[in-house]
Amino acid sequence: MLRATEVAVARLIADHPDAEPQVHEARETPALPELRTQSLFGGTTCVVLRGMHEASESLKADVDDYLEHPDPHAILLMTAKGTGKIRKIAAAVGKLGEVEEDRLPKPWQEREWQDVVRMEAKRCGRRIDAEALHELLERSGQSPAMIASNVTQVALAYPDVDSITGDHVRAVVTGVGNHGAGRVSDAVMQRDPAAALVALRGALEAGEAPLGIIGMLAARFRSMLALKGPGGQREVLARLGRAAWRPSVAGAAAPKTSNPGQLGFLRSDAARFGPGELGWCHDRLARADLQLKGDTDLPDDIVMELTIIDVATPRDPGPPWRPR
Repeated sequence: MLRATEVAVARLIADHPDAEPQVHEARETPALPELRTQSLFGGTTCVVLRGMHEASESLKADVDDYLEHPDPHAILLMTAKGTGKIRKIAAAVGKLGEVEEDRLPKPWQEREWQDVVRMEAKRCGRRIDAEALHELLERSGQSPAMIASNVTQVALAYPDVDSITGDHVRAVVTGVGNHGAGRVSDAVMQRDPAAALVALRGALEAGEAPLGIIGMLAARFRSMLALKGPGGQREVLARLGRAAWRPSVAGAAAPKTSNPGQLGFLRSDAARFGPGELGWCHDRLARADLQLKGDTDLPDDIVMELTIIDVATPRDPGPPWRPR
């Protein structure tokens, strides 16, 4: 939301050089600031309301009244996370001015996320090489605000370079970005405990719910188990229609939900698990679910780390999991 507002304001100033934007947080603004009074210095009066989805009823009423007879010489810019709570305002703005929808790339759209980084580098007057793109995305995750902050940080640290490299990023930006529960799930499917732990750390530090991560993994294992069961492909296709996960491996093209092509991902994943492992891992996730709901004294992050290590590490589960 912050980055979207910055981009919108920058575009506004470029189009209206005499504008003097006054940025207000909607949740902290009880009434619409005055728009009909011309600036003392002759600039265009401009009010920016950020986060209109959190606006009070009094502010919404003020905006409704203003939009009935707006000042043609003033600018009112509003940003919101969706228009569900401000449908009337959005409809009025659509008739009077312009409504833009800022859609983020999907988790698996690696190239689109790289474009987000390139845009931020361009904003800072820099080019960026392929290695730096990878490093910044790993450290920033899928957060436009974090991407913008880290690119700016690197640009400020190296004011005399034209192109940002991987070495520049590694020297300045630390930490692990949040790539969502999908990245954790993908690393588990690749049987890579180290990568799974790194992805888990980023997800937990960004506030991802532990039960949500376990739930996504369990859904993926249930689909793989169903693929091997008597229902086979028909049952799995039904499951995929409501699946909680999508492949998010960098560079992988994600098929549409319920598309038979998605079965290819499941078959490839299942092939990495030996006899009995799928059942063992599903049981391990069920145990973790109980632990997260209070069946242990261990902290949630320890429960998650132990669980992810267990399901990502190849093993011979032995009886009773091994078919005889």
